[in-house]
Amino acid sequence: MIVECCKRWVENFVIRYNLCPFAHPFAKRGQILYRVSQNNALESRLHEFCEELEFLERHTEFRTTLLIYEDEKLDFLSYLDFYDLCEAVIEKEEKPFQLASFHPQYCFAGVAYSDPANLSNRSPYPIIHILRLDDVAEAIASHPDTTLIPERNINFLRQKYGKT
Repeated sequence: MIVECCKRWVENFVIRYNLCPFAHPFAKRGQILYRVSQNNALESRLHEFCEELEFLERHTEFRTTLLIYEDEKLDFLSYLDFYDLCEAVIEKEEKPFQLASFHPQYCFAGVAYSDPANLSNRSPYPIIHILRLDDVAEAIASHPDTTLIPERNINFLRQKYGKT
């Protein structure tokens, strides 16, 4: 049920509104892994995250993973602390990955919580999205200007859902 909910969010929100112009081909080819973590302890979560990195390194047929956390107690600030630890692991171990963060309570710094711009990173569950660096580089090279994507998303979401 959790995986289906997140798949619907990717298909009916992220892809439908083109919030990530690179997601559709991976979804269409079945190259997105959806993994649900039931670990509540920080060490267990971190170990599981490292295992997922190793899995992706061995299984190149999968291009990306959405690591989904069903822990209702994983509030946004605790999630961000965990996300920072995951980024530190990638940097320390020089892993060929990049992360993206999604959370039901996502709020960009300096932006009101009710601002529709936050919807670009709000998901049904806390999610750490693991992307391959080579796919990110390829996406950047194939797009006229990836720096405009966030601005386009903010404008679109504010127009669609009303600026607050």
